[in-house]
Amino acid sequence: PGAIFINGARGAIVQEDALLHALDHGTLRAAGLDVFATEPLPMDSPLRTHPKVTALPHIGSATFETRHAMAVLATTNLLQALADERPAAAFDTAAV
Repeated sequence: PGAIFINGARGAIVQEDALLHALDHGTLRAAGLDVFATEPLPMDSPLRTHPKVTALPHIGSATFETRHAMAVLATTNLLQALADERPAAAFDTAAV
């Protein structure tokens, strides 16, 4: 039980009750979370006070470089769409 679970991707991919169970029963040593199933994380969530959880307020992408890249991508997608082109970052929602 030395594994540490880290999620900075999407909160919905984690079953928070199962995560808490694994932490409480020694299956996992700790968890580091930057995203949650419900955001902002509810005040009464046990993830806020669990001694084996380090919770961040969804700031994993809060760097100048990342935010700049997001702005460039959004602008590029918009310009491509306005030019009747398929944006490079588009995806097929039916396939998800």
